[in-house]
Amino acid sequence: MSVVSLPRRAASPPRPRPTVVAVPRVERSANPTARRRRVRSPLVRGALVVGVAGVVAVAGMLLATARAVELHQLQSQVLDAQSSYAAQVGTASNVSAPSVVASAASTLHLVNPTSVTQVASVSLGVTLGLPQFSGWAPVTPRTSR
Repeated sequence: MSVVSLPRRAASPPRPRPTVVAVPRVERSANPTARRRRVRSPLVRGALVVGVAGVVAVAGMLLATARAVELHQLQSQVLDAQSSYAAQVGTASNVSAPSVVASAASTLHLVNPTSVTQVASVSLGVTLGLPQFSGWAPVTPRTSR
């Protein structure tokens, strides 16, 4: 026995339970759009999520393929432009060759050159020296340094 004891209740008659009135259930046909939005089965929800993920994956692959095709087209355009440029450079350098200059001078009835000298290419930052003359030229203040 414990030192503290709770008082016992006196036996009282049992109380009557309240009566529950059954309310007839009304179908929710008043708002059909709200009923359509509700997905009932978890299986349907899972299938919906998997379907959306599949659509997103397919769309991503289509975009990546389109980008790869565009990149391939750009690369082929660059290769075409480079080959065209190389052909143009070859054509321009062949025109300035010393033998071509000499033959063009003879077709124009110019004096045949006694010698043709190829000038070495130098960058624009290099200061060139005075030219060397094989004949006589008067020295003026503009030509002397």
